[in-house]
Amino acid sequence: MNISRSLQWIKMVGYEEVGFLKMLIMPLLFVFIVMAFINTHSLSKMGKVSMSVIEIFLGMTAIVALIGIGVSLSFNLDTSSLNIWEAETLRFDRLEANLDDLDHQTITERILYGIPSNPFLDFTGSRSTSAVAIVLFSPLTGIALLKLKKDAPTAAQRLEDLMESLQTLVLKLLKMIIQLTPYGVMTLMTK
Repeated sequence: MNISRSLQWIKMVGYEEVGFLKMLIMPLLFVFIVMAFINTHSLSKMGKVSMSVIEIFLGMTAIVALIGIGVSLSFNLDTSSLNIWEAETLRFDRLEANLDDLDHQTITERILYGIPSNPFLDFTGSRSTSAVAIVLFSPLTGIALLKLKKDAPTAAQRLEDLMESLQTLVLKLLKMIIQLTPYGVMTLMTK
């Protein structure tokens, strides 16, 4: 067996590890967002918490942006020294093509494209906006579950138990994948 064939098999381990991480993104988003609603036990509490999180997020983003601007101005940094290789050039061309496609869409078409028409299809990551769709679908599920507690407490409790079990399962899968990370990183670094 020659070295290049061996390297292909070695790198496969790294690519599979990255694939496992990608595989967990949608279930992780869904379960943890729904569980956040379940654990608040109240929609009014959730509104207050959501506003606080948004304020903190925007504040931290502003601080990081100011630090980045300050550092780049202090050290006279610009993009002239960046080496753009073939892969980056191809990626840039694809992004420009996507931008051209977006220019032909109205704002309402863009918004409608982000709204999930089939959230279960979005769990497969089939669209570029699948993660956004899951982030939109999950709070709706959480809110519906909180409202279901008033109408059908037994059914709501069963669904809560299911979500808790799913959360435990997703966390166990995540821990298993994280344990593989050193091997995945090592194989991706192998040349």
